[in-house]
Amino acid sequence: MGWSLARGADTGEDINDEQHKRTEHEMDHLHSDLGNVGGGTVVEFKLRSRAVVRLLDSSNYSAYRSGLRCRFQGGEAVRTPVRLSVPHAGHWHAVVDLNGHAGNVSASISVLAA
Repeated sequence: MGWSLARGADTGEDINDEQHKRTEHEMDHLHSDLGNVGGGTVVEFKLRSRAVVRLLDSSNYSAYRSGLRCRFQGGEAVRTPVRLSVPHAGHWHAVVDLNGHAGNVSASISVLAA
């Protein structure tokens, strides 16, 4: 059985809850700096268990790490692989986390051709 997104995949989602009001040293997440990526490029997340996948531009990744409000593409993954399209060209970051819950996360992140 695979995992797919439960919510938020098309429109992005704001985060501003108590679980994300932590310092960057407390943020446990897997991170991949994708560099400059063209709009429409597909990013694939392969997960070993349920997790939250996020695709963020640089300013939103900085806010995420600081526990501030941010916007992202993605959401809770309930099937794998999860494929998200980069909405516009720019510097992008892929993140996998457990949304503040205890546990370990394991994933691979790949950039596929647009």
